[in-house]
Amino acid sequence: MNLILPAETQAQREKRVCRAYWLPTQERWIKSRRRLKIMQKTRRFGGSYANNYAAVERVCVKGNPFDAWIGSRDMLAARLSVNDGKGFARKLKQGLQDHGEVILDDDRKLRAFEIEFSNGRFLRALSSSPDAFAGKQGWISLDEFALHKDPRQLYGIVQPGIMRGGSLSIISTHRGTGNFFNELIKEITQKGNPKGFELFTVNIEQAVQEGLWIKIKQGLRESGVEDERLEWDDDAFLQSLRAECATQEMWNQEYMCLPCDDSAALLTWEEIISASRTDAEHAALMRDVPANAPRYIGMDIGRRNHPSVLYKWVRYAGRLMEEEIRLLQNMPFTEQEAILLGELERPEVRRAAVDATGLGMQIAETAARAHPGKVDQVTFNPRTKVEMATRAKRAFQDRAVIMRDSAKVQYEFYSIKQKAGSADSIVITSEAGLSDGHSDIAWAGFLGIRAADESDSVPVSMILI
Repeated sequence: MNLILPAETQAQREKRVCRAYWLPTQERWIKSRRRLKIMQKTRRFGGSYANNYAAVERVCVKGNPFDAWIGSRDMLAARLSVNDGKGFARKLKQGLQDHGEVILDDDRKLRAFEIEFSNGRFLRALSSSPDAFAGKQGWISLDEFALHKDPRQLYGIVQPGIMRGGSLSIISTHRGTGNFFNELIKEITQKGNPKGFELFTVNIEQAVQEGLWIKIKQGLRESGVEDERLEWDDDAFLQSLRAECATQEMWNQEYMCLPCDDSAALLTWEEIISASRTDAEHAALMRDVPANAPRYIGMDIGRRNHPSVLYKWVRYAGRLMEEEIRLLQNMPFTEQEAILLGELERPEVRRAAVDATGLGMQIAETAARAHPGKVDQVTFNPRTKVEMATRAKRAFQDRAVIMRDSAKVQYEFYSIKQKAGSADSIVITSEAGLSDGHSDIAWAGFLGIRAADESDSVPVSMILI
């Protein structure tokens, strides 16, 4: 795994990597002057960091006619991009004015972080909503492109912005085969690259070969951070990353540039991302939720080493919003029961759907006796699981669900699979969940959606295996 040049020892390799500021793929990205370029990358490679440098290097040149626009996932990421830009400007000895957060459009509440260079050009970083990029032109970058709510629409708004000059740079990890980012990659690799993108690919193994782990250790040592991994070699680092991934799908997609196959997923990545909000976005939405807004609970009861999960939704402005996920790991059933009963005492909790299968039967019965009419005792069988999955699918398709963008929870929802069965039925399975295929968090969420759903039945014939 270690990439050592001919006649080079490991010590010499480490010295060479530490002496260079950029890894080879970062340097190639920075030096490229192609009008269209795209990078599929592993997590935490530093692609965005290198792109921020490239943006500063281009925009601050004397006589440059264009501003730079960096589209980020949210305003927090936008702030980090501008902070990078200010640091790079100092390294390049460029004068600048930091304008902080500025308003681009008051009516639509569009904002950006802005710095102005001595040549009169600007670098602005903003969240990548299509509205924010309408009418923008120049050096345009879209960071974590696949994680945006509608990448196809965003691309359609941004692409005309380079018609009169400038460039478009796209950087992302994958989010499913159905994502427009993956469509662009497939166009390049399988369909003759009609748009003319320059493609950069760097998975975690390639990044480590280039010296990523050496660079990480260098940063930890220079910062004086204590870390038990400092004596690890490249292979130990890679093995640890793989072991820490919850699923094979997560490893492939987050680190190996291999998108998950959406064809078998009950909920596609597009549906999950459309429902997901960053912590800042979610907190802003929750601030508006009244204390007495109706709450709904789903509780999946764990077996053996699997946690019980209490998933709480709140209904506001016509949508169900994730309020809390509680993992009741290694907790006696009496304590789990007490937590559920305590939630049911709250008047704003209107209904709970509780897993009454096997060990959950006693908790569900006790809760139903204590709160008549407020508890739905759900025995997991082929029909009830299919009904819950179908309700959840409909809610996500209708964009009636909002959840935090926790990667682990997203992969848990993604682990519920469907495939064609015999006759007119559909088979639904739980595969590669975060707890040995049980997908406890997802089923607790589905139970909560069932509790909130006013419909009594789902007119579909399905089979579970």
